Amino acid sequence: MEDTPSRFFNPVCNRSGKTSPYHHLYIDEKEFQVNPKLLKQLNLAACPDRTPEGRALYVYLRLCQVLQYDEGIFYREHRKNPNDNYQDSFQVVEQVTAETPVTCFNFSRIAVNLLNQIDGVRAMIIAVGKNRGHFRFGYYTDKVAVDAEPTMTQRVEPVSGHSGENFNDMARMKLGIKPRGLNVFQGKDLMSELMVKILPDLLMANHTSLRDYQHWLRQVHTQDQINCFDIKTMVANLKQQGIGGAALLQFLVNVNYTFVGANYRIMRVGKVSADGEVSPQLLMRRNQQIYQIDLTQITVDDLSVAEFFTLMRQKSLILVDVDTVEKRDDNYHIFVDGLLNTERTTASLPDWEV
Repeated sequence: MEDTPSRFFNPVCNRSGKTSPYHHLYIDEKEFQVNPKLLKQLNLAACPDRTPEGRALYVYLRLCQVLQYDEGIFYREHRKNPNDNYQDSFQVVEQVTAETPVTCFNFSRIAVNLLNQIDGVRAMIIAVGKNRGHFRFGYYTDKVAVDAEPTMTQRVEPVSGHSGENFNDMARMKLGIKPRGLNVFQGKDLMSELMVKILPDLLMANHTSLRDYQHWLRQVHTQDQINCFDIKTMVANLKQQGIGGAALLQFLVNVNYTFVGANYRIMRVGKVSADGEVSPQLLMRRNQQIYQIDLTQITVDDLSVAEFFTLMRQKSLILVDVDTVEKRDDNYHIFVDGLLNTERTTASLPDWEV
């Protein structure tokens, strides 16, 4: 058999290249067209390298930079949204633009659709899990074979005394951080060269003020400096740069744990509207001060302790539904521990404990 990259890519293998019963080739029964507005937003013609490998890499990087992740999937038991499963999501794939949040299902569909339009590139969707609960994708050419994971977080090992960072590539490309979700089975040297050629100009599209802010955070050493960490100012800065949704969530969580010594307790919640819609929120608490960050509107509101418990009891705030009851219980107790007037009674806890 000819020793070509296609030999090194198998959709039924895990990311280490080992055959797995939980990885499957997935093909939709119907074809679809990528939204023309999205194509214009991606501007793929601007790719500085016209080889199949360069164009394929550019597709991945631009999709990560342009598409928004739908954090609402973590509250899918409380909402009815086509993004929540692989079958229904196909019904809205042609509607996707930069303004339309997606999950792994339609990100992978759109990527594979665009990649297969490039001469010399063969791409495919990989369904993960017995019930196809997650999609990623892979592609190969005569020179490279690549497994792509844009939506799962990729850990960076600790550096300079700080703990490691966790971002997915959709957040990385918006925050000006080098992506880490590509697993190259073949053609590593070529892919490294292409990354050097293509990536810097894309990352430069991010405002330098964000990179300067990250640099400042890395220099934080004293408690006085940590106490100057201002959530409202930072969120306002990120909003000006168009950073919201999952990218905002990941940035705030990583800033807290990586740079300021976990000075805030954090809990993800969903805000339930009168018509039953759920909007993702992040609660950050230090002492008795609770901040409620709306990840979609990119706003920060003060939340009193009494208001917090009232909203939880009324189910106006709900916890993520992808965790086990035990994990939700632990996360909740960690967040509320030490709040004034907190008693270990069912009155203070969400309904699953009543």
